[in-house]
Amino acid sequence: MVSLLSIENNFALPIFSIAASYFIYRMTWKPKNSHRRRISFTSASMAMGPWPEKVNMCDPIINAAIFMDEIPDRIELLKLVEHALTFERMAGVPTGTIGKNDWYFREIEQIDPNSLIREVTMAGNERDLVDFIGSHMQDSLRDPVSRGQELPWWEFLVIKNTGTCSSAVVLRIEHVLADGLSLVKLFEQFLRREDGSPVGELIPKSMGNKFKKQKKNKLSMYCKVIPSLGKVLTLPSSKFDHDTTFSKSANKNMTYSGHREAVVFKTIPLALIKDLKNAYGVTVNDVLFTSLSIAISSYNGNCSVTSKKGRKLQCRALMPIALPRSDDDNVTKSKALRNKW
Repeated sequence: MVSLLSIENNFALPIFSIAASYFIYRMTWKPKNSHRRRISFTSASMAMGPWPEKVNMCDPIINAAIFMDEIPDRIELLKLVEHALTFERMAGVPTGTIGKNDWYFREIEQIDPNSLIREVTMAGNERDLVDFIGSHMQDSLRDPVSRGQELPWWEFLVIKNTGTCSSAVVLRIEHVLADGLSLVKLFEQFLRREDGSPVGELIPKSMGNKFKKQKKNKLSMYCKVIPSLGKVLTLPSSKFDHDTTFSKSANKNMTYSGHREAVVFKTIPLALIKDLKNAYGVTVNDVLFTSLSIAISSYNGNCSVTSKKGRKLQCRALMPIALPRSDDDNVTKSKALRNKW
């Protein structure tokens, strides 16, 4: 199995704007229908689209691909679809008023599970397959006309390759439905070992246990959170990053190119990353995001604004933090999937 990473930059609002809007949202919202479960500010913002219309930003779609020699039987995939539809967010569509805080998931009645499996055929090698996935990464999940009917904002894209390498199954899902941690809990229910047994927990228990211990000592946690929040909120005003053509504030007519590309990362031994973090006295995340920021810096190497900086160019990577769910939330179909980051 090869992992596929698509860097998502679709929800990169200025942090000050997010924080201010969130507090206004929390203070002014009043439920009109008590039986409707309101979705979070984060989810609602992604459903509405946080970017100005002139930017032409694409929808925040997560594309997770599994490469395999033989694609699964449709009957097997239908079992996964039917299981996914038991979750509130997977069986409905975000509904609300643009610019208002009345968003919730409206259930779609009588969904044909077959309509959430889309099959396409191509022929080629591994590079061709990755490019083919890239060409479908922004296919609309919102437009009922292009999909033939109103459907939840996700699908299984089955790519049958008649060429010289493997085929692929791509789970395409709008970010408004769930964040990374809750999607991992969903994947745990999808994946099975070769003998049919469940894969078990993909997220180490130590992560959840550490968070639970911190929650018990709330005073200590608040003492850490408040200064950290101050650092995050003031970070956009700092002078450590250099301007690029993309980020330069003078470019007020910036529009999104619409070009997205799938990139397969080679497998790197975790032991190597741990050796690096131990040698420098940092964390695993420090190593990973330093590598990512260097990659972004290299990508900007030919930028007309930054080319004069050379090796002195400073560029950082944003790391969103998602909080683990409680055990009760993970088994509740209306709460298991959400954006809590």
